[in-house]
Amino acid sequence: MIILFSTFGVFGYICFRDQTSPIFTLSLHSIDSFFSVIILGACINAFISYPVQILCAFDIMEQAECFKSSGRAMSIIARSVVVCSITALALIIPNFTDFINIAGAVGAGLVAFIFPPLLYNITFAETISATKLIVNYGLMIFGMVGATVSIITSVKSITQD
Repeated sequence: MIILFSTFGVFGYICFRDQTSPIFTLSLHSIDSFFSVIILGACINAFISYPVQILCAFDIMEQAECFKSSGRAMSIIARSVVVCSITALALIIPNFTDFINIAGAVGAGLVAFIFPPLLYNITFAETISATKLIVNYGLMIFGMVGATVSIITSVKSITQD
C-alpha cells in the first residue's frame, strides 16, 4: 500500500511539478464546498496529530524536578508556552516545512533505518549470519542516503528562497 501511494505521488508530482504549490491545498484553484472540506480535513488532521507527536517531548520535559514539585499548573503553563512558541516560529519562518524536513530526515533516518540494524548487529555480533549482516548494512546505507538526499533537497529549497 505504501509503495502504491508513493508511486502515485511521485508520478503525480512529475506530471504536475510546475503547477504544484508547496502546500497541496494552494494547488486547488476554486473555492467551493469541496475545497472547504479539504481545508477542514487538513486542519483537523494537523490539530489531532500535532499533540500526539509532541506528547513524548512533554513527558520527558515533565520528568524534571520543577514539574514534579509544582503540580499540574506548571505542566499546563509549560505545555502552552511550548505550543505557542512552536506556532509562532512556524508563522515567522518562511517555508518552515523545510526546517521540519531536515529534522525529520535526521530523526527518522536514525530511528527507523540506522539504529535498529546497527543495534541488532551489535547485540547479535557472534551469531548473526552473513545474509542478515548484508541486509542490515543495506538498510543503514539506504537510511543514510535517504536522509542525506532529504537534507540536501531541503537546504537547496531554503537557500533558493
